[in-house]
Amino acid sequence: MPHTVLIAYATHEGHTRTIATHIADTLTGLGLEVKVHDVAVGPIDPAPFERVVLASPVHAGHHESAMVKFVKAHRELLDAKHAALVSIGVGEAMHEHSPNAEQRKKGAEGARAAVEAFFTATGWRAGHVEYVAGALAYRKYNWLIRFIMKRIAKSGELSTDTTTDHDYTNWAALDRFAAELVTEGPTVSLRN
Repeated sequence: MPHTVLIAYATHEGHTRTIATHIADTLTGLGLEVKVHDVAVGPIDPAPFERVVLASPVHAGHHESAMVKFVKAHRELLDAKHAALVSIGVGEAMHEHSPNAEQRKKGAEGARAAVEAFFTATGWRAGHVEYVAGALAYRKYNWLIRFIMKRIAKSGELSTDTTTDHDYTNWAALDRFAAELVTEGPTVSLRN
């Protein structure tokens, strides 16, 4: 059982920080020492940690550039530690929440494609990928992003109400993922 865990994240609107903190709180409650770090804020050495979890949102089919840079800098160490990737996006929200089977399939394919693009860009493959439905943070978007995200949400049959934010994250599934980290670690999986 690992005793120390690094949760390195990158965020755009802040939802990934919330997810990283939630995982950390769960792990801390299970007796682990956890460090949560925003890779865009500054460097951190993952070497002292027994387990590493990376969390990054997907925007326009790509993970945050700060996370790409972090992984490239620590690729070999992340391989040795069988680091996990938490990939957060609207594609997964469509996969989990759209009432339309074709949209669910497109959402899953989009989520997988974003992860494969991340692996290609970094030259690294995660020991486990946890696909997580993100949020539509309409109130935090500028007018152009709000317009684009509303069109994406409409195509995926997600909420287009821009007067409020919509959280599609399955928090219970994140708790299960965190619990697996405490045991022997999550099994290698590229699609839940």
